[in-house]
Amino acid sequence: MAILSDDPRITTPDDLTRFHDRHWLLLLAHAPSDVIEALDRLVAQAGGGDFAATLEQYRGLFTHALDTRPPPSGHVNALLHAAGRLRGSLTDAEWEGVSRAIEQFAAGAASLARPLRLLRRHAARHGHTWLLEQVYPGPGSAIEM
Repeated sequence: MAILSDDPRITTPDDLTRFHDRHWLLLLAHAPSDVIEALDRLVAQAGGGDFAATLEQYRGLFTHALDTRPPPSGHVNALLHAAGRLRGSLTDAEWEGVSRAIEQFAAGAASLARPLRLLRRHAARHGHTWLLEQVYPGPGSAIEM
């Protein structure tokens, strides 16, 4: 996967941490929790030994995690996590709108674009940098968030 293969920007444990953090929602959509936990462990140990070997393990596991198309439930998981980051900033009406959009997507009654647009708009309005920097729903199509 081009997103991580031989990325010259990942040369330190801090670079890997930033990469992992920016791709968190993408991983939530694609990967089961045990894979995410394994990636988390690799990031945590990146500064404590052979960084090149840790990075290679991370690359392999990350690429494997994104090899398959995420199921709708994976997207719902990522959307709910993103919405949870905004919860304290939204009015009740805004929260209802976001929740409804996610529910409609989960039921197949709306496209993924609908909840993403709402989340992007609210994240921008409230200055939620973490959400705005996410690479989700995929490389090159980040909302950015």
